[in-house]
Amino acid sequence: SVSVAAFVSVMSESTMWKVWYENCLNALVLYVSGAAVAGVSAWALTQINFALFAAVTVLFALIYMTYSRYVNDVKTTATLAEEAERTRADEAENHILELKHYVSELEKSGEALRIGREKFRYAAYHDALTGLPNRNYFIGTLEDLLEKRKRGPEHTFALVFLDLNRFRTINDSLGHSMGDHLIRRVAKRLSAMTGEGDLIGHFGGDEFAFILHGVGDAGSATAFAEQVVKGIAEPFRFKSRHVYTSVSVGIALCGLKHSKAQEILRDADMAMYHAKDNGEPTVSSTKKCIQVRFRSSRWKPICVMPSCVTNSRFFTSQLSISTKCF
Repeated sequence: SVSVAAFVSVMSESTMWKVWYENCLNALVLYVSGAAVAGVSAWALTQINFALFAAVTVLFALIYMTYSRYVNDVKTTATLAEEAERTRADEAENHILELKHYVSELEKSGEALRIGREKFRYAAYHDALTGLPNRNYFIGTLEDLLEKRKRGPEHTFALVFLDLNRFRTINDSLGHSMGDHLIRRVAKRLSAMTGEGDLIGHFGGDEFAFILHGVGDAGSATAFAEQVVKGIAEPFRFKSRHVYTSVSVGIALCGLKHSKAQEILRDADMAMYHAKDNGEPTVSSTKKCIQVRFRSSRWKPICVMPSCVTNSRFFTSQLSISTKCF
C-alpha cells in the first residue's frame, strides 16, 4: 500500500500521506482485521473440543436461520403494509377525485340554478317581445321612487304613459307577425329617446311607459311627450312598405297624494285614455289640472304603401296648452 500510495502521489502530484489516507487505509484495516480474525479462529480450533464447536456452530446456525426468518417476516409484513398503504392512498386519491367531480357537478348545478333563477327573474320583470322592463318592473321602481318622495320632496319624477293609435288595424291588415315587428321597432325608437337615468318599459300589447327622473313640472314632461309624438310619427320602413302610426300620451306628475304605484299608474292611464278618446294626449298634475292637447288633423286611415309612392298622407300633430280640468 505504501508503494501504491507513493506511485499515485507522484502521478497525481499530491502528498503520499493524503493518497494513502484516502485510498489505502480502509483496505489495510480490512486486511489486518481479517488476518487477525483468521488467526484467532485457527488458534481457537486448536484449543477447543470439536464436538463442542460443532454444537455451538449448529446453535448459531439455528439462531441465524431464526433471525433470517424473522427479518424476512418483517420485510414481508413491511411490504404488505406498504402495499396496503399504497392501496389506501390510491383509494383516497380516487375518493378525492370523486369528491372533486361531485363538487364540480354541484357547482355546475348551482351555476345552472343561478342562471335559471336569473333568467326566471329576468323573464318575470321583462317583456319577452321587446326585452324592455314590464309592468311588474315598473311597479317595483315606482314603489321605490314613492318611498324616496316621502323622505324628501326633492325626489320628483313623472310617469309618461303612451298607447299606439289604431294598432289593431295594422295587426288585422298586415298580420300579427308584422304587428310584433312594429312593436319591436317602436320599442327601439322609444329607447333611443330615453334620457340618461330614465326608464322605458313595455306593458304589453301597444302600451309603453317612461319614468322621467327629476321631472316635476308639466312643461318638461310635455316637451318630452311632444318629442315622443314627433318621433313615432316618422314612418317605419318594412322592406317595400312604409307603415305610419301615432300615439296617445298621458302624463302623471308625482305628488304627495300618491302613496302607491298603482295610484300614479291609474292617473297616467286615465290621462292617456282621455287623450285617446279626444284625440288629445293629456297631462294630469296633482297641484292643478293641466291639460296638454296635441290638436290633430282629422283622423286618416293608417297608410301602408310601397316606398316608391311619394304623395302619401299621414297623421300629423300640433301642440297647444290649456288649463281645462278633466
